[in-house]
Amino acid sequence: MIQTLKPKSMQKNHRGFLDTRLLFGVFSLFIILIIIFTFSRAYGLIQGPSIVLTDTFPVSATQDGFVILEGTVYRSAHFSINGRSVAPEQNGNFRERLLLTPGHTIMTLQARDRFDRTTQIIIPIYIPEYASKETNSEKDNSKEGGERSEEQQS
Repeated sequence: MIQTLKPKSMQKNHRGFLDTRLLFGVFSLFIILIIIFTFSRAYGLIQGPSIVLTDTFPVSATQDGFVILEGTVYRSAHFSINGRSVAPEQNGNFRERLLLTPGHTIMTLQARDRFDRTTQIIIPIYIPEYASKETNSEKDNSKEGGERSEEQQS
């Protein structure tokens, strides 16, 4: 048996095939991790702005006309309540005290992100006619005045 020596370029190397598969597998895993990381960071931008109120239905009826809205706005460049711009805190929390007119009122909370995508919450609120009711002091004054006028007539 005579063995002939072949140059290195012509010798079969079985390890090269394994190295290529390993390199391709590591490279594929690296690309998949980059894609997952990119989507995890871009998820907030893809989802758009959102508004979360601390109470699910803040106020359905109020006696004095004042309504306190509080909650958090996420991923918003501009936030407004009834068309009036509101600046939330740096972490997105907001708390606004509003005086509303008596009767049925519709409040609109609107958030817009930097890509002009908007979301809004519409809250219907009923406020009774608190201004038209007489207060106890007005009732007392009218009674006293009425009694005096009867005394003056006799």
